[in-house]
Amino acid sequence: MAKKAPTATRISRAILTTSTETAKELAATGIWRTSGDTLKLTKADKALKKTGATKGKKAKKPVGDKARVNLVSEKLCDDIIKYIGPSLERHRGCDLIDINPGVGLWSRQLHDFLEPRSHTLMEPDADLYAPFLQPLLDRPNTQLLKQSGIVWKELSDVLERLESQSQSQSQSQSQSQSQSQTQAARPGGPAAAPERNDTLLVTANLSYHPKKRYRLFESVTQLVMYQLLNSIRTSSLFQRYGLVRMLVWVGPEEPRRLLPRNMQERRKMGIEGELSCEWITEVASRDAKVESNESSTWFVRDRWIELDAARAVAERMEQAGATIPEGREHELRRLLREEQRRHDTVRDKGPQAGVHPPMILRPFLAELDALERGLREGKFAPPDSSMKTRASKEWNRLTMLRHQKDQLAQGSTTSLRLVTELRRLGELRRSGALEDGELEASISAWNEEVGALGKNHLSDFRIVRDNLHLFLQEPPALHWDRRAYDPLAVRADEFFPNVECALLDIQPKPIHPLLRQKGPGTSRAGDVFELLMQSMLMSGLDPVSKAVARIWPGAVEWILPRCPSLRDPKGGGMPGEGHSELSVRLLNERQWMELLEAFMSWPFRPSYEELIGRIAEDVEYADDENTGAGSSFSADSILS
Repeated sequence: MAKKAPTATRISRAILTTSTETAKELAATGIWRTSGDTLKLTKADKALKKTGATKGKKAKKPVGDKARVNLVSEKLCDDIIKYIGPSLERHRGCDLIDINPGVGLWSRQLHDFLEPRSHTLMEPDADLYAPFLQPLLDRPNTQLLKQSGIVWKELSDVLERLESQSQSQSQSQSQSQSQSQTQAARPGGPAAAPERNDTLLVTANLSYHPKKRYRLFESVTQLVMYQLLNSIRTSSLFQRYGLVRMLVWVGPEEPRRLLPRNMQERRKMGIEGELSCEWITEVASRDAKVESNESSTWFVRDRWIELDAARAVAERMEQAGATIPEGREHELRRLLREEQRRHDTVRDKGPQAGVHPPMILRPFLAELDALERGLREGKFAPPDSSMKTRASKEWNRLTMLRHQKDQLAQGSTTSLRLVTELRRLGELRRSGALEDGELEASISAWNEEVGALGKNHLSDFRIVRDNLHLFLQEPPALHWDRRAYDPLAVRADEFFPNVECALLDIQPKPIHPLLRQKGPGTSRAGDVFELLMQSMLMSGLDPVSKAVARIWPGAVEWILPRCPSLRDPKGGGMPGEGHSELSVRLLNERQWMELLEAFMSWPFRPSYEELIGRIAEDVEYADDENTGAGSSFSADSILS
């Protein structure tokens, strides 16, 4: 059952400021209006009708999607092109597919840099944006189509007309008859993995405000992003021509689903990004300040991890010669750099995460600092020893927060000790230095200690342990921790309406051969994997053994012994059972593929249809990432 869509957020005058000429021209179209403006126009029209002043031919009103967000800053476009220009060099002279170009500032800058052999702009509101796009359309081999690039039938029709790509595909398919390494002969088939295709580049603007909800997806953007990922597996849409890079503008909250920054945010779409893409990089985004509120505390991890990750990306940027343009540095990056300098004066400059007690930011720490400062400045005082005066509410609050801070510090020390011991047990299992009985006894003792932590401390410990586990793998499990550079900061007034959008750079990679087995006529391993992942992620905190046991009777006995990386610390595994066993939410790409390989090799595995019957009911009422994910519907109905 689809969730009820929330009431759309009205456009306020606060986000309709115009700081560039392009923004002023957009505002002049009258498409973006507040509810008050609309009411005034309605009243004015009624008044004109009463006086008869409306007789005769009416002026044609502009038509367009007022939820669209346009990039209106040439400076931002220029900064981005210079920042990622070295990686775009390989696409010079390519075919450029441009979806929802809008006013076309980004399209023009990209065109000037790439000098594409063809540039196809797909704009459903072509009548509205044609005057803005005309300077670009005056250039050779550039065409504007009044079609939606996220309605797949229309996109497929356009792709069919890409002569250079069709010729390349025909040549590739001819070579596949005599060579073993070639592109896939048909979408979704079990042929050899496709190669990267640098002669085709896709850019799209999927930024909407307010967000457009679609069925069980929080936004139509999430639906389209999921389908773009799915096209990599099935070699459909433009991915049928090879592994095609995508530069996609999205709303400010959209990147976290595809590019999680911590374990708590890592869900189905993020994992699929790891399975399907060589990289997913946030090129530019809003300057996210550190928030001190209860809703943000769940999405934090050990500060040492952030410092180590910041150090690593700074080294990669230095090696590549990448520098952030003036005024484009995120505040968080600056704070981390200053924090690094302070710590480097008293510690070695090596990795710190997992070496020192974890530092977890909590909202109460800022309040505690303010109270301590107030005490020093004499704004309140402690009660005197004679107890003749009652303690002030500020003093009572300060006392409570000091105790809370002490508990946090004690918990951090305990977490470090337990994590260190778990890693030691993992190495002992890998090396075989202990007899099985001794090792199992040590693991059992560790499990008992963790189980005795209590609910709140156990939850905190899991966050510390699991984030550290994902980060310390080689390479780190999260695309965010592998990033080649830090994102540039954007400003709200560089967009119209004034909503800070983000640019994602997505480079597909060859996926595991089994994931390409989708649909009738194949083993359907790719379809089976969708079901397995949906079922297991329903309870991400569960140990892998428990999640596998739910799939089918006898699955544990066959599958787990054939997945060595589950207990290999070098492969991202954990050594034992219970608390010392890997949980579902920590499975990395290699481990997911081992599980799938083992399942497909099981002589008594259920059929695809039997799996559907067992698993479908469990995921029917799951969240938007676990429902409808495998369907082939597109955004046609919501955009028509």
